[in-house]
Amino acid sequence: MLNTSTHAQYCGPDFQHFHTTFKHYHGYISIAVCIFGIIANILNIIVLTRKNMTSSINTLLTGLALADMLVMIDYLPYAVNHYILIEHTSKLDYFTYSRMILILVCDHVLVVGHTVSIAFTLTLAVWRYIAVNHPLKASQWCNPYRTRLAIVFCYFLPLVVCVPIYISFSVQPREGATFYEVGLTQLALRDELLLARLMFWLISVVIKLVPCVVLCFLSLFLVRGLRRAGEMKSKLVMQRSLNEENEKRVMDKTTRMLLGVLVLFIVTEFPVGILALMTAVLGDEFYGTCYLYLREVRTILLLVNSGLNFLVYLTMSQRFRETFMGVLGLGVGKKRGSSVELVTEVTTSM
Repeated sequence: MLNTSTHAQYCGPDFQHFHTTFKHYHGYISIAVCIFGIIANILNIIVLTRKNMTSSINTLLTGLALADMLVMIDYLPYAVNHYILIEHTSKLDYFTYSRMILILVCDHVLVVGHTVSIAFTLTLAVWRYIAVNHPLKASQWCNPYRTRLAIVFCYFLPLVVCVPIYISFSVQPREGATFYEVGLTQLALRDELLLARLMFWLISVVIKLVPCVVLCFLSLFLVRGLRRAGEMKSKLVMQRSLNEENEKRVMDKTTRMLLGVLVLFIVTEFPVGILALMTAVLGDEFYGTCYLYLREVRTILLLVNSGLNFLVYLTMSQRFRETFMGVLGLGVGKKRGSSVELVTEVTTSM
């Protein structure tokens, strides 16, 4: 970790008291969120991979659900160990080499898995932007082959981007004690913590803030595209056939649903990016008196972002609801099969 033995206090003792109180409940809250998120993302994958749901957008949403589920699966043992078992285990028995290896691996998987989710969210926004603003090119630019290529890219690129994080931390014996802890490597400590500071710039700017800014602009473009389409719809409503009208309505609903996903991402990610950026700029003082004390809050925001997409789909997508009810055997999808088929034809062309 960065050196925290400083005199400046950006956040006072009340902040530390909040951290101590919230940390006591964080383990139980995060475990509940993880269990809900794992179940929700399994349901996402089951519904989105149904034959009638085949489309490029839904293929990307499936990849996003898988990444989010891996984040939840990874954090569950971490939360159990680091927030529940630690209260019932002596320091000597808890801070063993093997347990610290587990903590370190979980940390790395959490960062990489969430970065994969960010990559998928960006790709979804770009795909939808193309569908709304360049509909004639969408079937060519966002075809199934390029969608599969984008999925490989979304999973592979974060592994490379996060290399500075891997080499910044290791399991080390505590000086003057007989237990272990996760700390900064000698490489990260060189040249006045150059690598450690680079890591915070990477987290704050490359992984957090840049995607948020890009998504803000893409969201604005999508909203503008919806408004423009609405104006065109009012002008051409008398000239449209019923199928064309239904197709346009489905496109609008899909775009609004994805806007819900983007807004959820921005709301949960932007504050975390700002905190990491402030740490990179202000250094040890802010890290030791603020950033560390918000670790559990930052994690809850991350988990919420990974677990709530199911509710967004369920509330904003009629086709998702119908297919979900069909999976449960309630037969809703069969009653409205014609509308489901129409939606599939529309979105497959994206």
